[in-house]
Amino acid sequence: MTTFEWIGNHYSALGRRAPEVTKEWWESLRKMVKHRARRIPRSETVAGSDTGLYAMPGALQAITNGAWRDRNPGTG
Repeated sequence: MTTFEWIGNHYSALGRRAPEVTKEWWESLRKMVKHRARRIPRSETVAGSDTGLYAMPGALQAITNGAWRDRNPGTG
């Protein structure tokens, strides 16, 4: 499982706003992921009701074939 995130303009109150191009880049990334990936549950079957993850096509196929979704190193 891979994650990435942006805190947005969290520091804007301190006068440190992100450049508009950064906001646009993250929005385009969000749209690309939503367009190419499928929302699936973090656990249960792929058809479950909880939609906590986006799985790209290759990852979705691996998960469908039994791969772990969120195995954390050091936790088993």
